[in-house]
Amino acid sequence: MAVEQGAAIQSYNNELVRLLQVVERQRRCLQAEINDGQHQKADLEVQLKSIKAKLEAVNADLEAKLERRRKCDKMIQETKTAHQRIMESSQVLVNVLKKDLKDLNIEGEICGVEDNETNNGQD
Repeated sequence: MAVEQGAAIQSYNNELVRLLQVVERQRRCLQAEINDGQHQKADLEVQLKSIKAKLEAVNADLEAKLERRRKCDKMIQETKTAHQRIMESSQVLVNVLKKDLKDLNIEGEICGVEDNETNNGQD
């Protein structure tokens, strides 16, 4: 019986050593995969830092251009508004001048001579 128990213990020990070797091989494989993953992570972090810096530069440039465009839009609108006011004032001035000339009964006449340009402009 002692021989059988010794054989059983030896068998368990052999199985334990074999399983331990399997686990150690798995651990070495996992460690190699972990090392690869850590290298990939480090590379990606470097790339990410570079991309973030580029993104910040692009965002800053874009914001500056957007601000310049807003200023252009404002300038265009103000210029169009001022131009429209000038056109309206010019029309009012022309109408007032025509009325005043008509009131003076000299529209189209210069010292008794009819002005063809004034008449042609009324067409």
